Amino acid sequence: MNLTSQSYYQEISNQHYPDIVNYGKNYGKYVYFIGIGGAGMGAIAKILIDEGCFVSGSDLECSPITHDLAKLGAKINTEQEGRGLDSYTNLVITSAAINENNPDLRKARMLGLKVIKYSEFLGSLMKNKCGIAVSGTHGKTTTSAMISTILKKTGHEPTFVIGGNVAEIGGNSCVGKGSFFIAEACEYDRTFLNLSPQIGVITNIDEDHLDYYKDINGITDAFTEFISLIPEDGLLVINNDDTNIKKVIESAKCRIESYSIFMTSNLPDKPIPIQKTPTRQNHFGKWSNRQGIPVLYRSSSLSVTSEQLIDESDNKIYCELDAKWLAIVYYFDKEITRFSLFNVGEYFDDFCLKIPGLHNVSNALAAISVCNYIGLNKKVIKKALASFNGVNRRFQTISSKDRITIIDDYAHHPTEIRTALETAKSIYPSQRLWCVFQPHQHNRTRLLLKKFAMALALADKVIITDIYPARDSDIERASVSSLDLMYELLEIGGDVECVKSISEIVDSLRLNVKTGDIILTLGAGNIWEAAYGLKNCLESEYDW
Repeated sequence: MNLTSQSYYQEISNQHYPDIVNYGKNYGKYVYFIGIGGAGMGAIAKILIDEGCFVSGSDLECSPITHDLAKLGAKINTEQEGRGLDSYTNLVITSAAINENNPDLRKARMLGLKVIKYSEFLGSLMKNKCGIAVSGTHGKTTTSAMISTILKKTGHEPTFVIGGNVAEIGGNSCVGKGSFFIAEACEYDRTFLNLSPQIGVITNIDEDHLDYYKDINGITDAFTEFISLIPEDGLLVINNDDTNIKKVIESAKCRIESYSIFMTSNLPDKPIPIQKTPTRQNHFGKWSNRQGIPVLYRSSSLSVTSEQLIDESDNKIYCELDAKWLAIVYYFDKEITRFSLFNVGEYFDDFCLKIPGLHNVSNALAAISVCNYIGLNKKVIKKALASFNGVNRRFQTISSKDRITIIDDYAHHPTEIRTALETAKSIYPSQRLWCVFQPHQHNRTRLLLKKFAMALALADKVIITDIYPARDSDIERASVSSLDLMYELLEIGGDVECVKSISEIVDSLRLNVKTGDIILTLGAGNIWEAAYGLKNCLESEYDW
């Protein structure tokens, strides 16, 4: 652990934050955001607008986030040349992607304005509440959204900052009157070390942000520091199925709860450790003896026939686990996923989700663990998750006109692409699968090129757009192109073409998709425009 770095962030939290945010007393202040179109930046901009601040900001691209902020009264400009800043600006907030050479930032420094990073402001929001920080390379947004939805629907009025829009709770941010604050904790630039969580979640740890980190070891070191922020009386919730997480938890001083998932079809190949319990009858009606002989469990929902795990005379499942929470998924399709949940080997309840994918079961387990820990009744957790409609741009069905299904997803990392495509193939097993992928960031594309190709090869047809630039230097932009990814995919037998513009992609799809096809648009840039463009084309054709 880097103790120097750790003490620095603690000093920032204790000394700098009290002057940044005072809930309910920000009315009339002028706040300027450099990089206001980012998901997190947009979320706290909305919070400050709701608090009565005059919000303005800059971003090089217009987006749904900047459009929504403008409707709320924010002044947005697409030039970062310092013109939007004046001496009366009370606070300037910058995204992690902004460097010191940015003209807006140079102007703020010249005027002597107070400048802080987004993560510092987020830490100041969390300071006076019970912080729940959700970290991990993948799944942060959905897990944060699930926790926020459960707490809001159970009347706890949480404050939350989420990296995606959640319509059923009013968007991606809110200042609530309750004591809980839920925030995504991003590892880029070690920004999550500015937080002060009472509860931390790590969904997974994967290679990413390699423009900042040298390798996976640097990433795991940062997560080790993040864990050290959680106090002894706090909670760390971890994904027991992730090998990298197991490398970082040794230094944890707080309580740890882990979770794991199995498919019923996988149970024969994955022996589950046996849980020893005191003598009593459990939910499934099988006794354990006073010496703690292992109890066998069986849910009536499950249907497995493993000689290793099933005792046919007792009709139960051996349920031995090294994770506190174990979910056994026994049914899923495009509309619902059902799983039985065990807590320390004992049956907890059956749950269902409206959003597809085993990864979302994993996200739900993290949310259940957090909400159970803070004392929520399992019935209200179950009810809230059953009605959860998901997050914008997370495997979001845009259209199903004439049995042509268009799905949009934020996936921009090989692991996320593989997960999205595997989910699509599992719920649409006999249909042709198109993947329209917009690479995000030249550095990520170059360093993970082979992994991108392997993930994209799961699709039947692939269209790759130009790379969406983010934090890329001129040297990085010249180092790789979409053609490199296309050639990599062709070498392993992929059916792929490069199409530069959104309009050309829509035209190509309109001419080539057939009834029954599934089209996934994937990426963190503006590829969602292709999904809606195709939707509009198909609807106008069939309505004609």
